[in-house]
Amino acid sequence: MTDDTQSALLERLQSALGMNAGYVVDLYGRYHAHPDLVSPEWRAYFGHLEEGRLRPEDLPGTPRYREQTAAAAPALPAGNGGGSSTVERAGAPESGDDLTADEEKVPLRGGAARIVRNMEASRDLPTATSYRTFPVKLLEENRRLINEQLALAGGGKVSFTHLISFAIVRALGDFPGLNDCYEEVDGEPHRIRRRRINLGVAVDVEKRDGSRTLLVPNVRDAGSLDFPGFRAAYDDVIGKTRTGKILPDDFVGTTISLTNPGTVGTTSSVPRLMPGQGAIIATGAIDHPAENRGMDPATLSGFGISRVVTMSCTYDHRIVQGAESGMFLARVEKL
Repeated sequence: MTDDTQSALLERLQSALGMNAGYVVDLYGRYHAHPDLVSPEWRAYFGHLEEGRLRPEDLPGTPRYREQTAAAAPALPAGNGGGSSTVERAGAPESGDDLTADEEKVPLRGGAARIVRNMEASRDLPTATSYRTFPVKLLEENRRLINEQLALAGGGKVSFTHLISFAIVRALGDFPGLNDCYEEVDGEPHRIRRRRINLGVAVDVEKRDGSRTLLVPNVRDAGSLDFPGFRAAYDDVIGKTRTGKILPDDFVGTTISLTNPGTVGTTSSVPRLMPGQGAIIATGAIDHPAENRGMDPATLSGFGISRVVTMSCTYDHRIVQGAESGMFLARVEKL
């Protein structure tokens, strides 16, 4: 493929995969440099894309994908440098007169460059953010009771994220507008109503070189699942993400996202909203208020001071208003 053809293909992939484009670009580079390190599903997908037999939306599992992969197997690119990799290797850092002796310029390429473009695209969205802080004492007690029962049955554990994300899905039943998105059709503004909830879950992944990237696979049709089914689907998609077995269709079609910066102690956050989604929810750390953290646990218990969590809802203000966002968070707290 020519450089222009590859660039056009990457633009189409970015449009289809949004927040996860950085991961896919890196994987595409690996497909050319070391195809044996890429799963058969990804190899077939990339190969048929390059041949023009598939479109980015013809993901594994779709009828067109099955038809094309059954008809012909794409030739693998030459490995170990024999192919033309889209992801360039960073050479020696550039230097310039505007840098001191202690500084260097390192170009952002491949997946890192795609993340930059996604973040730039997010700046065009007119967003606003609502916050709500609520006690988690009842949540902690319910989780403890559930896990005690699961331990007796040998069924693993339920995390806070399982419960919070399921509450988000249930709250969307009362406030479905947050699951919609904005789109211009023939130059006119439109709300795209969605009947399915595909809950994106941000996952921090460490790559082979020690760097980190953020992937956002989604739990498909989460609104149709009861809690055991939701928990199983959630664990499956997170497991595939962490083990590098994630597939293209696990990224596509996300309608609303959840990110959890609280795992590293962040109290509250305003994440970037990606085009094609109506809202993104962020959960902060579950902890006592800062002014109480130095107190003796027995004293805290005596005063009835609970641990708390702060949740934020960043939404597209063209289709979601502040009151709706605030009432949605109130519903999540109640659930």
